[in-house]
Amino acid sequence: MKDDSKYNLFQKEDDILKNAKSFTSNNVEVWQSEFKKLSNEYRALLKQSKTIVRISDNLENRLNRTLNDLNNINEISKQISLSLDFDTVFQSIAKYLTESYQFSICLFGILSKDFLKIEKSYSVGNKWKFLAKYSSYEYPIQDNRGLIEESINKNQVIEFYDLKMSEVLSQYKNGKDFPDVKTVALIPINVNKKIIGFIVLMSIEKKIKLKVKEKKGIEQFANHIAVAVKNSKLFEIEEKKRLLIIEKHNKILKVLNKAYSRFVPKEFLQFLGKRNINEIKLGDQIEKRMTILFSDIRSFATLSENMTPQDNFNFLNTYLKRMGPIIRNGNGFIDKYIGDAIMAIFPENPENAIKVAINMQKEIERYNKEEDALDPLSIGIGIHTGNLMLGTIGEEERMETTVISDSVNLASRIEALTKMYGASILISESSFIHIEDPASYKYRFLDIVKVKGKNNHVSIFEILNGLTAEEQDLKMNTKDDFEMGIINFRSKKFEEAKKLFIKVSDVNQKDKAVEIYLKRCNFFIEYGVPDDWDGSFILNTT
Repeated sequence: MKDDSKYNLFQKEDDILKNAKSFTSNNVEVWQSEFKKLSNEYRALLKQSKTIVRISDNLENRLNRTLNDLNNINEISKQISLSLDFDTVFQSIAKYLTESYQFSICLFGILSKDFLKIEKSYSVGNKWKFLAKYSSYEYPIQDNRGLIEESINKNQVIEFYDLKMSEVLSQYKNGKDFPDVKTVALIPINVNKKIIGFIVLMSIEKKIKLKVKEKKGIEQFANHIAVAVKNSKLFEIEEKKRLLIIEKHNKILKVLNKAYSRFVPKEFLQFLGKRNINEIKLGDQIEKRMTILFSDIRSFATLSENMTPQDNFNFLNTYLKRMGPIIRNGNGFIDKYIGDAIMAIFPENPENAIKVAINMQKEIERYNKEEDALDPLSIGIGIHTGNLMLGTIGEEERMETTVISDSVNLASRIEALTKMYGASILISESSFIHIEDPASYKYRFLDIVKVKGKNNHVSIFEILNGLTAEEQDLKMNTKDDFEMGIINFRSKKFEEAKKLFIKVSDVNQKDKAVEIYLKRCNFFIEYGVPDDWDGSFILNTT
């Protein structure tokens, strides 16, 4: 009888082997793919490892180079601090630059007016003996190739390649002896933010292209050269020359500024924040509260009719020569002359203008005594304090400084009132309130005026100190009656006002202000008062 159980066992083993072979054949491709993938990743990691090692080596080399540069910079810094001998410092820097960057020659030159003058030279191993011929050589800044000019304009390290020096230096006796140069690097030396010279690096045997970081390193050494130059006698000589030139130019500028100040007051420049007239631009302006003084010669048109043109100018200049110093000594400045009129500005205390006005009147009194003129000279002065706009007007080819403000117009109108009221000095209320001690002046209230087209009323006071002693006494003795007359006038009590003004007139027949008020009283008594009358006098703006 056949043993079926044993047969079944072998049948199962065959099945297992068949299944195993089938599994292996079906998955070998997968294993091969995975193996290939792992192999590629391994190669990539290996490649990256080599790159990292190479980068690490490069970084180590650069770090060593940087440390070497720092050590050299520190060493040269010590030399600069310990020595004023520029030659020693230059030789150290030149040796380092030529050896580190593989140049053949290092030169140092100082800029003069039109030339780069070679002052120092160095060659590797003292190989290039011909350099001795070029001691104190002057190379023109505006050469036919524009090398130095370009370097000055860019103020940075610039390289030039393949220069035939025999052509570049053809105009000089020894120019043909200078060998051709593969590379020239010009490194500007700045002292006090100004290029005073150059380091010139030359490679005769091979072309050298500097990297950005190398240029920065060279510029560091140029800074040390600059420090050394400042400490050296070489620079002292050039600095003395430069200072002499500057001093000469400063003297010229002072002369010019003094000349310009005759046309544009230096105070005007100061208010605009300018050091000299060259800085003034169209539209410069500033607003400030100041005091304006206007003065005018009485009946000048009549006086000038009897003079020749030359006599007119001589007379005016003699008059203005007396007035100018009084204004300046009183902390004011003359803004402009308008024919025989003066417009002066007082930036600070308004009382300065009042004191100046009094001194101007006293000077006129002295002038009349000295000249012994048949027709004594007289002037009227008006003063007002207010906001002013100082600035420049015009166009680019023709401009002038000016003052723009209603305050200027009002000061001019007040000055015009002096002739009408027979006064020598009139001031507005805005100037009067700034008087520290009113009792120290002789004055009287004169009128309340209003500029045509304006709503604001302005009180006017007459300063008497500039008059003769006799005139002062007459007006001060009648001051109370005069001012009470004005109070009655403004209260529409014209009969009472008239009586007081007649009383004043009996004492002082020459008081023109009294004449004006008497005419006003008579007019209102006869014709009545307008409904809109507010007691003020209207000033025309023409």
